[in-house]
Amino acid sequence: MKYCRTRSVQLGNLTRGLALEFGGQGVRITAANPSVTLTEMNSLFFRISRGARKSNFAHTLRPAARPEQIASVIDFLASEDASFINGVSLLVDGGSSASSGQAPLRIDAAPSRVGGVRR
Repeated sequence: MKYCRTRSVQLGNLTRGLALEFGGQGVRITAANPSVTLTEMNSLFFRISRGARKSNFAHTLRPAARPEQIASVIDFLASEDASFINGVSLLVDGGSSASSGQAPLRIDAAPSRVGGVRR
């Protein structure tokens, strides 16, 4: 996990640095920083490892992104619609970067007492 986070920080720093250097020349520098993406290479893992899928990726929108989801983000960043976006390394991770790494809070698992008062 430390490698992945370090790589993400390095990509962000590189993206910002290049945007500062070349932005004055009208060159936009952006990056898409995807998390786990379902490919032929790792599809076997997702087919045989249901437990790993649930425990490691329970806080994301789904176990892995589809390649076309990542491609659509890259397509957007390269489009005229993103013409005022520069120096950004966009996390495309289904929300996993928003997680603290703890299991998601389930509403039905919430305590029946809040502030000493029974609901």
